[in-house]
Amino acid sequence: MKNQSIFFYAIVILFLSGLPLWAQEEHQLQKTMRKRFIDRVELMMGPSLCFNYGNKFIDSYSSNVFTNKRELKYGYYFGLGLYHPIKSRIGLVSLNARLILEYKGANSKFTTAPLDTGATHNLIQTVESDYSYRYITFTLTPTFYFGKNKKWSVLVGGYYSWLKSVDGHVSWTSISKSYNEFSVQSFKGRNIFEINPNGGIMSFGQAPGLSSFQNIDFGAVFGIGYFIPLKKPHGISIQIIDHFGIQDISKQFFPLMTPPEKNHSINLIFSYTINRSYSKL
Repeated sequence: MKNQSIFFYAIVILFLSGLPLWAQEEHQLQKTMRKRFIDRVELMMGPSLCFNYGNKFIDSYSSNVFTNKRELKYGYYFGLGLYHPIKSRIGLVSLNARLILEYKGANSKFTTAPLDTGATHNLIQTVESDYSYRYITFTLTPTFYFGKNKKWSVLVGGYYSWLKSVDGHVSWTSISKSYNEFSVQSFKGRNIFEINPNGGIMSFGQAPGLSSFQNIDFGAVFGIGYFIPLKKPHGISIQIIDHFGIQDISKQFFPLMTPPEKNHSINLIFSYTINRSYSKL
């Protein structure tokens, strides 16, 4: 009986001594673990709206001899992202790096309205141009989290892109007193126009492939997002991200003057994320 009592008290003492370990909260357990260098991985995709700008052949423009209308241009955004946690006094911050395949470009329709309406100089032409650019893009953006449970985020940073291909699709409609004509062409490259003071197309040329484009592009990145947690460690984030180009992507193609152009796209991004915050020491 005495031996049984000693055994019983020994079990109680061991149990009580272990309680502090078993009763630790999650954040206390995290103190015995270290933050990973990469604490989140994401796979993302989504549609884009493109608003390239810089010249009268892609911006909405109007004069007494020439009008241009910007048309809707859709693109897409697909890539892989990594998050690195940063210690900060202002709250939760991560450095987000992404490698992306981007499809963007410009779509417009311009119409000439010649001042000279004589029998041989009254040609009215409408040209619809749709250009698609494919880029490999790297973005780097500090991401700041706020709100209840830090589900909201804002990001500000930059991007650097490498141009991989250009596809053009152009349709022409020509109307005069003597004839009507319509033609369509698809090609790799870009058409370059010049309009004379009377409203006619003074010169036209086609720059093949990437000959009239810079190989690189860079600009600013702005965005806002919302994170939806799923069963740990999974989650989904929804972001609206603006890629605002700073670099003139045009390159002069002699003898024609290539007009300046800059990229601008707004992207709706859906990301599947895996959180891998902590590893054992």
